[in-house]
Amino acid sequence: MIVDNFNIISGLLDFSNPDIFYDLEIIRRGKDHPELKGCANRQIKTYCICKLEDLEHFKDEIIKICSVCGARAYINVSPKSLRKTSLIQLSDLALRNLNNDFKCVWRSWNSAVGKNKGEVTRWVVDIDEKNEDKVKEVGDFINSLQPFEITNKIVAKIPTLNGFHLITTAFRVDEFKRKFPEIDVQKNHLTLLYYEKV
Repeated sequence: MIVDNFNIISGLLDFSNPDIFYDLEIIRRGKDHPELKGCANRQIKTYCICKLEDLEHFKDEIIKICSVCGARAYINVSPKSLRKTSLIQLSDLALRNLNNDFKCVWRSWNSAVGKNKGEVTRWVVDIDEKNEDKVKEVGDFINSLQPFEITNKIVAKIPTLNGFHLITTAFRVDEFKRKFPEIDVQKNHLTLLYYEKV
């Protein structure tokens, strides 16, 4: 089974601001490789997508790495500032130097990317069912929540292996969790770009 969301994701990315990038990661997950025991969870590679052409340029490479490593490609559709991420990285590097921690300085960029919350609010509502009625029910309920001035909070519906990710703007999570306690709402999170199940 192949889940290929390149076309859907491409339509969500906005590069009108030259300071913007999108974080793309290739991750091997333990639940896909139970035979590897404790060493399966691993970040294979990261990309800094600064223009739409970058996504197209790296597409074949991303698919090949996913195929060879049995990994998944994920992207955060909340744009991040290169400048802010760089400043977070400088702070992280200064702290590492202060603590004489020089072994893993190469991790400082990825750490900074993870700490940067993004310039536009995009949340991931993780529905682990292939049930269109459930997706509609969840989407309709999200749209009924505050802030009321945003009547359509659903930005996109992204297919996953077991269901869908709804990409949304902000809404009242406390009210949502009362109605759907089993559904995760993830902020500053990745959504599935590509996966090939062997």
